[in-house]
Amino acid sequence: MIRAAEKSAMMGAAFMQAAFNMANSIGAYFGGLPIAFGLGYNYPSFIGAIMAFVGFLLSVTFMMRYGNARNPDKILLNQQAPTGC
Repeated sequence: MIRAAEKSAMMGAAFMQAAFNMANSIGAYFGGLPIAFGLGYNYPSFIGAIMAFVGFLLSVTFMMRYGNARNPDKILLNQQAPTGC
């Protein structure tokens, strides 16, 4: 992420922190739902497994759609990277 936002690394880092915080709060919310519905303390692990599987599917979809992750310009712009200056 920082390499992809080379001219605004601080903004990229801030968005990464915000995304981590959002994911943490969403995970806590969904993990607490089985407890709130009285299913017990073993069931949040099932929710975590489902969320991990969804994350895996999203990662595979992203890799299939955008391909090689070695060139951040190609991923962000979905086109060929510039060949020269």
